[in-house]
Amino acid sequence: MLHQYFSTEGNGPENRFFEIGRYLASQDHQVTVLTGNSRTNLDLGTKKIGLLQTAGMAVIAFNNDYHPGMSTGEKRRSFISYARSAARQGRRLPRPDLILASSPPLTTAWAALSTSKHYRVPLFLEIRELWPDAVIHRRSLRNKTLISLARRLEQKAYRQAACILAPAPGIAEAVRESVSDRDKVVLLPDYLDSGALNEQFSGLLKKIIKTV
Repeated sequence: MLHQYFSTEGNGPENRFFEIGRYLASQDHQVTVLTGNSRTNLDLGTKKIGLLQTAGMAVIAFNNDYHPGMSTGEKRRSFISYARSAARQGRRLPRPDLILASSPPLTTAWAALSTSKHYRVPLFLEIRELWPDAVIHRRSLRNKTLISLARRLEQKAYRQAACILAPAPGIAEAVRESVSDRDKVVLLPDYLDSGALNEQFSGLLKKIIKTV
């Protein structure tokens, strides 16, 4: 599982990935999370990497800082740093059966695509916000060359993902308009009930288990 802001407490929009990972772990699957250190609460100091166990998942946290108050340049460097670390570390782990990744940042999709291609395993990609459109609208991305590269990466990610998860109907429909197989886009709400898996989440988990 690749998620730059994975929360080890399972709160916030990251709850989807926490619950998916915890469920898979409860079904005797080995779950490894590659994340940054912004929400793991690990005090890494000068260490490049940290390890922890939570809810049956092994979490590998890179010493990769991120917070909303960063400048555009600092955020961009953080995104690239995490993606490089995740792609590099992903190739050092035992071969997985499935890659799950969350975007934005869109650079996470690049790391996930690289890992998926390396091991020739399916990729499930969550799209929490439409990039690069969102950052272009916020004027955080203006360079025409970078915009072109980002759009190419976006389309490649949509095309190669075996399943695309969307938290809202608007995002789901926008992605469906960009793919040839509309059925691979699955609507999965932001906050999942950790006490009782709803029918939609259960269906997704069955699809994941079947893939694995």
